[in-house]
Amino acid sequence: MTMNKTITISREYGSGGLATGMMLAKRLGIPLYDRKMVEMAAAEAGLSANVVDDKEEKCPGAFDYRAYLLNCGRPVADRVFFAQSDVIRKLAGQGPCVIVGRCADYVLRDHHECLNIFIHSPLELRMNRVAGRMGCSLEKAREATTTADKNRAAYHWHYARTAWGRAANYHLSIDSSIGLDETVSMIMQLISLTDKK
Repeated sequence: MTMNKTITISREYGSGGLATGMMLAKRLGIPLYDRKMVEMAAAEAGLSANVVDDKEEKCPGAFDYRAYLLNCGRPVADRVFFAQSDVIRKLAGQGPCVIVGRCADYVLRDHHECLNIFIHSPLELRMNRVAGRMGCSLEKAREATTTADKNRAAYHWHYARTAWGRAANYHLSIDSSIGLDETVSMIMQLISLTDKK
């Protein structure tokens, strides 16, 4: 299948969004960008990869903005967001790719060849997936899952001023509990339908 779209994947924590993105990119023969953007954004912002890793997908705090008002420079979280946004736009301009997270759906809102996907699944399923991945109790997995989701929602609202996970903001919102292979197949069907237009 020929494909000339950038696909953004926003996802609930533990829903298999990254795995879906990897499978999709492999089937389409296009690059996937997730963790690799940390290094690219670090270079763009003139920051270390560790600093970007620590601040990405996080909102600046009140202290950060107080320091900014005292001419201590733009908050690091803002610098990271704007650097990642520049990287996302460059990658989308280079050709088809899959970009996971980082408000890419918002950053590419004016990019004509873009499909925005939201992956979600029931909390219990996500907790089990996270517990297996982290090797922790279900209670710890619940805490990690709900905290990550709250942070992602706050980050999206802070920068995009739109509700993270709201179906109307995406071309497709899909429950990955149907299975990751099936999730990828549904996205492939959407790509096929939109490529015909």
